[in-house]
Amino acid sequence: ARRAGVWPPDDYWDNVVALLHFDGADGSTAFVDQRLHAFTALGNAQLDTAQFKFGTASLLCDGSGDGITTPDSADWEFAGGDFTIETWVRFNSVVASHIVSRANNGDGAGSWILWRNDSAQLEFYYTTNGLLGTARRAQGAWSASAGTWYHLAACRSGADLRLFVDGTQIGTTFNA
Repeated sequence: ARRAGVWPPDDYWDNVVALLHFDGADGSTAFVDQRLHAFTALGNAQLDTAQFKFGTASLLCDGSGDGITTPDSADWEFAGGDFTIETWVRFNSVVASHIVSRANNGDGAGSWILWRNDSAQLEFYYTTNGLLGTARRAQGAWSASAGTWYHLAACRSGADLRLFVDGTQIGTTFNA
């Protein structure tokens, strides 16, 4: 089924489980995605209308305990299936940070897209049992610059796990 009212039509809309545009008033701390999941601000996370890639705003996190959270859902379970996690990011300063993460919520599962400034690596981990030693991991050399927008994606298709920056694969394909 194609998403009504969208051009060009999105053949994969039925597979989208979360889509956050972060549109809204400057300073807002309440977020609802296009699939009606409610997200809550942590720390000083808020909408910022001074910087945005598209729409009217972006999520501003100052790097000190900021983020957003939503209740656990079966939507966040990857198991052995195909998935894509993607986001646009812009760093005000280039420091190591979690960009997207799903913490272990007692079920043993977790996933992270992590930028490591100390080793100039973009990394993606996911685990179904909570043990980092058994996590599937893809990584690639990447250096970020402050003030630049980047499109980041971690994709699994079959047993292949890949990382992309601005549509270009970084690192090698990891067999997950």
